[in-house]
This record gives sequence, C-alpha cells and structure tokens, in this order.
Amino acid sequence: MKGRIYTLALLMMFGAATQLQAQEVEKTLVQSLNPGTNYAVSFDMSGPVEIIEWNDPVIRIQTTIRLHNATDTILRSLVQAGRYSPKGVSNEGLYEVSIPALAKQVTVGGQELQESFSYIIYVPRGLDVELPEEAAASYKR
Repeated sequence: MKGRIYTLALLMMFGAATQLQAQEVEKTLVQSLNPGTNYAVSFDMSGPVEIIEWNDPVIRIQTTIRLHNATDTILRSLVQAGRYSPKGVSNEGLYEVSIPALAKQVTVGGQELQESFSYIIYVPRGLDVELPEEAAASYKR
C-alpha cells in the first residue's frame, strides 16, 4: 500500500513539473521616454503596434510580453535584467526607439526562448511617426 501511494505521489509531482515547464506566461510593462525637441519618432518593434496620439509631452510604451516556453520566474528575471527596456536615441531631429536587447537570443534549458510582443504606444500630438513597412500597425489620432 505504501508503495502505491509513493508511486502515485511521484507521478503527480512529475505531471505538475511537466505542466510548469510547458506553460505560457504574460506580462505587461509600461515605460516612458522623453523625445525632447525632436520633430519625429521612429519605432523599430516586432509585433503588432497600436499608435495613439495624446496631449502629454512623453512617449509611453505599453509592451505585452508573452513567453511560450518559460515560467513566470524566468520572465521576471528577464524584465529585471532590462531585456524589454526600450531605448531612444536622437538623430538629427528623429527620435529612434528600439529594444536593443531583443537582438540577443536567449536559451533556457537548451531551448531557444519563444517570445511574442504587442505594443500600445502613446505619442505626443504633433510628433510625426515612422514605422517599418513590415510592422502591423494602427494609428489613432
């Protein structure tokens, strides 16, 4: 009888561990950037982008991150390490926004991390917006 209970408990723990590894996790981050006196902004983002004009002088980026093969702990660690932090650079009146850390591939347990992103970006009214042609974007004025 003890052997059966032990075996059953072991199978249940194995099943729980398998489910934890295969779960999908999601987190939404909100970050702000100041475009300064630039007249235009460009975004180099992968995934759907929704642009909304607003009356504040800052750019607010709401990033939804989905990890398809990782845990919440891994996602929190990557956020703390700055993997999903946008950076802005002024270049002759154009404020170029990207997330440079995404260029590096991350592996967890020998598997490449599967990530997907979507963005809602609030831009100051009157600031010209440039997006890559391949970006799936909508623009609300």
